[in-house]
Amino acid sequence: MEAEQGVLGCILLAPNECLTQCCDKFQQDDEVFYDLRHQTIWNALLYQRSQGVGIDIITLQQELKDRGQLDQIGGIAYLNAVQDTVPSVANLTYYIDYVWEKYIARRLVQKNTSQVGIIYEQNGDVSESWLARIEQQHQEWTALLDRGAVTPKHLKEPGHFLQEYFEQWFDRKDDTYGYALPFEFPLRYRPAATTLMTGDNGSGKSTMLSWKAIHVMKQLDVEAGERVVMASMEMPPATTLWIMARQLLALGRLERNDDNERLVGDALAWLSKRVLLYDFLGITDRHELINAFEYAATRQGGKFFILDNLMKVGIADDDYAAQGQFMQRICDFNLKHQTHTIVVVHENKGDGSAKQKVRGSKQLTDAPDNVIGMKRNEDKANKLEEFKAELNAKKISPPEYTAKLDGLRMVWDSKFILSKQRWPGAQQNGSKWLYFDKQSLRLVPQGESIQPLIRARQ
Repeated sequence: MEAEQGVLGCILLAPNECLTQCCDKFQQDDEVFYDLRHQTIWNALLYQRSQGVGIDIITLQQELKDRGQLDQIGGIAYLNAVQDTVPSVANLTYYIDYVWEKYIARRLVQKNTSQVGIIYEQNGDVSESWLARIEQQHQEWTALLDRGAVTPKHLKEPGHFLQEYFEQWFDRKDDTYGYALPFEFPLRYRPAATTLMTGDNGSGKSTMLSWKAIHVMKQLDVEAGERVVMASMEMPPATTLWIMARQLLALGRLERNDDNERLVGDALAWLSKRVLLYDFLGITDRHELINAFEYAATRQGGKFFILDNLMKVGIADDDYAAQGQFMQRICDFNLKHQTHTIVVVHENKGDGSAKQKVRGSKQLTDAPDNVIGMKRNEDKANKLEEFKAELNAKKISPPEYTAKLDGLRMVWDSKFILSKQRWPGAQQNGSKWLYFDKQSLRLVPQGESIQPLIRARQ
């Protein structure tokens, strides 16, 4: 049952690729599925394919509704459940083989039972007609097996990997492969990989995400239409654009005049060629989000994705299975499209590494290729509040307040922490102290010059 759900779930996640693979093995035979609900869904999918209809959970729902079969299979709730059972379409071959194996076993039982029935009909007498019927059934059986033997397809000799083996020796990309960070650090955001980012509130995650996004945009092939895709269900898109524009221009509040309107317009024009925004605030439907990411990757040049954050995709804090399945789907999405996605997950309070403090399923840190974190310097923040209180209470003078602020200026604001990097030979742990520049809204290493990334038109 689970394997049948897995086959159908994979088709809903990647219809073109998975349905073709299933049809090669199953052809049009709905009896391959034991569950009548799954036979009904399979027939509807085959019809949609024959009509050239784009297949997703919405169009399938409508097709079943038009046939009067939606309630019969358990409604949209069952279709969602089928899709949720699949952690990755990479498992499709396993599901197909398992379903096929069970189908062959059922047919074998049917054939043998039928042959026993023939013997009883003949009262045990062997006749030419009896042999002819048995021979016909064996021919049918042979034709069935010709559609695909039940063999472990994933067991292969080393020679099968000859080309890839030599590429690993002589054409392998080094540690600098992938998108670089905004500062010198032994980590890259590589295609076909996933990064989990965590940190407590106020640690600078959102600031760092938008600054990373801009830095990735500088490395994209804009002429080829490559883009960053940002889904922040906590911040309005216009605010996200404003923050990134400030980081681009390295400017704070501006007076409204023709020159400044032209300047911020130039920043928006620069961003418009390089970013797409998922316009939704609150808790979105995770299936709709993945579908939007799929569309962006296949139709709109999406290469680098940011999901802020996991709490906003409709999965409960204690539903560890669903959390793990969703993270596996993100990883599979990146493998399929050769993209990179950063998924933000809040962390629990307490000591420990970023991996140990991540809130939720252990699969959230096991599945991604990279795990990074942001840590806020709470001691510095507390001292700043203390100095302000002393100034307001007139315990210190304004010059003394300024002197104390100058003393804190060299103390870091946030720390960027690497806890995992899945790349042979790459550094697994490390950290970087960062300083917050209030005007540009950038987190930068100590002593870095704050310069605009685009210039005003003359």
